[in-house]
Amino acid sequence: MVIVGRLVFGGAMLCAMGCLFAGANAKPNRPMEDGAVSVPQCEAHQLEGIAAAEDVASHRQFVIPALSYPAGEAPDIWGLSFTLKVNAGGRVDCQVLEKGRFGEAQTLNGPRRELLRAMSAWRYRPFQVDGKAAAVVVSESVPEQRLPVTHRPLPDVSLDRVAISLQRTGCFGSCPDYALRIHGDGTVEYKGESYVDVTGKHVYRIPPKEVALLLEDARHGDLWSMDTSYRAQVTDNPTYVLTLELGNQKHEIEDYVGQMLGMPTAISDFEDEVDRVGRAGEWIHLSMPAIAQLQKEGFDFRSSEAADMLARAVDNDEGSDEAAMLRMIELGTPLVGGSSVRPPPALTAKPDSTLVENALLHHRATLIAPLVEHGLLNTHGMLDEQKVNVAFRDAIRGGRLASVQQIWSLAGGEAKPSLWFEDEGEKNVRKRVPVSLLLSRPYRDMHWEGLQIAEWLASKGCDLKASAANGDTLLHRAVDAGDIAFVRYLLATGLDVSAPGQYGLPALGSAENESIALFLLQAGSDWQMNDGGAGFTRYAQQQHWGRVLAWLAQHPK
Repeated sequence: MVIVGRLVFGGAMLCAMGCLFAGANAKPNRPMEDGAVSVPQCEAHQLEGIAAAEDVASHRQFVIPALSYPAGEAPDIWGLSFTLKVNAGGRVDCQVLEKGRFGEAQTLNGPRRELLRAMSAWRYRPFQVDGKAAAVVVSESVPEQRLPVTHRPLPDVSLDRVAISLQRTGCFGSCPDYALRIHGDGTVEYKGESYVDVTGKHVYRIPPKEVALLLEDARHGDLWSMDTSYRAQVTDNPTYVLTLELGNQKHEIEDYVGQMLGMPTAISDFEDEVDRVGRAGEWIHLSMPAIAQLQKEGFDFRSSEAADMLARAVDNDEGSDEAAMLRMIELGTPLVGGSSVRPPPALTAKPDSTLVENALLHHRATLIAPLVEHGLLNTHGMLDEQKVNVAFRDAIRGGRLASVQQIWSLAGGEAKPSLWFEDEGEKNVRKRVPVSLLLSRPYRDMHWEGLQIAEWLASKGCDLKASAANGDTLLHRAVDAGDIAFVRYLLATGLDVSAPGQYGLPALGSAENESIALFLLQAGSDWQMNDGGAGFTRYAQQQHWGRVLAWLAQHPK
């Protein structure tokens, strides 16, 4: 996973590392300018700018190149991370070469110095701050790769003697565990193990010409020359194994966080290409093509296995084919009793969550009405008030106003869902609080409608000024969400900007967006907190919050 260009380690995020540098070996699409000089190192004051709040990758007008090293040569640590000051015109003014993944100092060598020269030609679409182009501070990562020791040409065999396999194993997290085997005649064997929507072995066909093109990609990427193993000395990551079988010859490549050892980017690029050609995504995330293939196989859509499959699909944020989920409902898949637990169900107890709950939490808007029509909120044929209340709270957690309104309207002229619930904090502290405090923006949810839901709840009489069992207010949730419009709305309704939340800290204590932090300061938030302001000042410096630092300088303790 890339977050503003930085590497992220830990838990479920680890499974994205294998494709971190996909496509990075392409050349910049701007030529180096005549007389280009190295981008200089930033002085401390130059980084006191605005941290880019927008997606950095979408602003690039170039492709980050991979630095290549011949056999026998290597940098001190593979891979670079830079902090860059980008001016209002989108040019790089200066750079700082950051330390390695584990805090090691990195040194410049020939290829890295050339990169600093090439960096002068990098261009970004200007970043916007308050509607105007502005200078920002961004972070970028550059892969480095070691070239094969010797070139070994790909054996020339007929297509019917070709087989290309990819296995991706699980990790300490939610990495999909599956295998693909693509034959030259177009036969594909898929086997899903865990953290995939469709498990088991399935055989289908693709056009042989696509296999021929895949083989050419292997030739172009010089895969036959690559080492047999790139295995980093770290733990908890997935292992990827590529196998090329050409006639009676075989070449296997093990990739275990290979980029940490300078694994050529052509390998991870080819892994992704095998997935694409072999249609892995159609099985990892439930799809209509997978449904059609399952029907050909005579799969029993009324079985408990189908119920588990549907539950996994609804629960999988990476999947988006709701038509396939609806099709399973139409085919009679059981809507009760399915397990959304993504490892094999035998390894763990079935969860208590229901299909309605997961549909609401994962924004499956088209599924709500069919599930309700099938009686999932009923008891003994009648709408169950307790189930409706639970669904209402799940809709609020899901963060979509339409779903909240849909569940609210279920009761018709009868009693509406409760605007209160029993909240639990630390040490089993329980407190009756308004449902507005269920609002919390899920990670990477770019379409969260917290503000709209809060306004709607307020119109129904919901209290927006209460605090949760752990002390947090709705202002803390809005700041955590990085939603400045929500923050403005709440302060306009009279919320205390310095109200202490969990750990006794005001909402400012969790601000990750400079514009929000500055707005809270201007609104009178306490910034000295529990250490006289030393921690907040240090954090602002680390985040390069120039406007906040200027405000602090003008408002001493």
